[in-house]
Amino acid sequence: GGVPCRGALVRDVAAFATTTVVVYLVLKTGSVGQGAVTAFFGMYAAFVAVVLIADVYHRAVVVPRLEAGRRRAERERQGEEMRAAHEAAGEALDRIAERSDDAPEVGADADAAAATDARDAFESEEQRQQFQAQQQQGVGTQPLEDSFPEAGTEMR
Repeated sequence: GGVPCRGALVRDVAAFATTTVVVYLVLKTGSVGQGAVTAFFGMYAAFVAVVLIADVYHRAVVVPRLEAGRRRAERERQGEEMRAAHEAAGEALDRIAERSDDAPEVGADADAAAATDARDAFESEEQRQQFQAQQQQGVGTQPLEDSFPEAGTEMR
């Protein structure tokens, strides 16, 4: 439970505590002079500068890192999907080859059995169509590391 203590929260609480102490000390003297007013404006300007610098840093460094992580995770997910599709297609082809080796079928029966095996290898019709489109474009005829060089280097 509790509230996560992140950088912005720590910064704001520290600024609030510092301001509270300074205001208390100024009011304890009984008068607010020119020096106190200058200190208040200076503290405010410093706080605004820290907030702006933190925001620029966040946008320039943190956000691109998060985006790179998301892109890397998406590439890995796509690579896994591609491997699963290739494996499913390979298993379907193995079943077709075994069936044709065991009992040669002829004509429409053999074609129907092969089509059923190929269809069953994919979880969805969309996956099957994507795989067929990739095969027609020549995708999948090269090693997976060649298709996704960044995935291949991370796995080694």
